[in-house]
Amino acid sequence: LNLRSLLEGQRTAGRVQTYTPLWIFNAIAVTADPAVIDLLAKQPEVSSITPDSAVQAPPRLSTSTTTGAPEPNVNLINAPAVWNLGFRGQGVVVASMDTGVDFTHPDLAAQWRGGTNSWYDPNGQHSVPTDMSGHGTWTMGVMVGRDAGGTSIGVAPDAQWIAVKIFNDSGTAMTSKIHLGFQWLLDPDGNPQTADAPDVVNNSWANNTPGCDLTYEPDLQALVAAGIVPVFAAGNYGPNSSTSASPGNNPDAFS
Repeated sequence: LNLRSLLEGQRTAGRVQTYTPLWIFNAIAVTADPAVIDLLAKQPEVSSITPDSAVQAPPRLSTSTTTGAPEPNVNLINAPAVWNLGFRGQGVVVASMDTGVDFTHPDLAAQWRGGTNSWYDPNGQHSVPTDMSGHGTWTMGVMVGRDAGGTSIGVAPDAQWIAVKIFNDSGTAMTSKIHLGFQWLLDPDGNPQTADAPDVVNNSWANNTPGCDLTYEPDLQALVAAGIVPVFAAGNYGPNSSTSASPGNNPDAFS
């Protein structure tokens, strides 16, 4: 409370541009003049100050078509055999933290949960599910896509999806926005009395270099405690040892 009072006073004086309390863990995201950062560092309540770093989006993906149904990757993991047992993802909500999702895509439109608790853009650029890159649409298609193009492309075509567009339209995600995305997933509608959190969240992105970075481990601990499974890409830095990427190699991530 003391820090928030200090920040509000500095904002009134024009030395703080923005500040956002994070309740997923004990932190505040601040954009301010250097003098304010120095002032914050001297406060007894502050244990550390970390720069707001950037993560670059994975490259845009091109599309291709193949004949036959389902697609080869879906067959390789024996998804059709599971479908034949009656399991097609029904009753499951899958979240995406990525470049967004094109909710008009014919393979994805029917599965979007819809409503104000099913889309979040912490950068404030789009009020409805949008993907300027295509990467998030692609990965969502692998998860829940149907067969509008003539082949079955998704593993769980009857699951619903929601999404967080952590990457802005220029392809950059700031650490503070990623924290806000994870925070939103815990309670998308802001009402703890309604059960609208996803069952699983996919993150097909990683830090730009290999190594173990625990920046997002507190977020993942909160997700796991809430019963949300955080799935991550392992990174594309292999095949040698010590080439996994964060957050996929964090203790509470499923890589």
